[in-house]
Amino acid sequence: MTFIQLDTVDSTNDYLKAKSQSSFCDDFTTVVARDQTRGKGQHGHAWKSNPNQNLTFSILKLIVDMPLIDQFKINMAVGLGIIDGLSMSQSSKFYLKWPNDIIVDDLKLGGVLIENIVQGQTWKKSIIGIGLNVNQTNFKYLPKATSLALIGGKYLSLDELLFQMTECIKSKLSNIEHQSFDHLKMEYLKILYRCNVWSRFQFADGAFFEGKIKGITHSGQLHLLNRSGQFNDYDLKTIKLIY
Repeated sequence: MTFIQLDTVDSTNDYLKAKSQSSFCDDFTTVVARDQTRGKGQHGHAWKSNPNQNLTFSILKLIVDMPLIDQFKINMAVGLGIIDGLSMSQSSKFYLKWPNDIIVDDLKLGGVLIENIVQGQTWKKSIIGIGLNVNQTNFKYLPKATSLALIGGKYLSLDELLFQMTECIKSKLSNIEHQSFDHLKMEYLKILYRCNVWSRFQFADGAFFEGKIKGITHSGQLHLLNRSGQFNDYDLKTIKLIY
């Protein structure tokens, strides 16, 4: 695994994407920045992180002979790797909130942004961006955020945690082309936040409804049961989980 350490960058995802397009990069090349000035979240939202206190990094995964329909396998494997990495040194229970948040004690610990690079009908690579709150303890304007230092009561070595996290993610992503979707889904549902719990959701038009997460489709849609007993599938453009 090749590591590229940067003091400051606008976005580790953008940096790694540009570098992998202009020159050859090894599988699992990882870019990490002490200060990310324009980090990205889902739907173009900004990811804000205090310099030198948290982990902001991106991993390149080269894809060989895997159909586009299987791209949610990357999301599940990355999520499982992240939970494994966190659980190695923390006793708390960590979850993945669909589609991309890392949750502990009902608070947001971090997030994931995966960008897939496709040429024609061929899936070439994925850029996996991860932001993780580690040693930051002041979240004045983010009341639903937390960090590993806050939940564990001590500061952590960013370098040691980075190595731990990347090794666990690499382990889950290795041979991803041949991994069973159903097996990954079974493991993913075990760590999916509020799975099988009545929860509040919001449609894109602002309307609210209650549903229970019962599964995940092959394309990554939530399979929900509503109060009237009906099942429906939703993608991230149509609903969001409130609590």
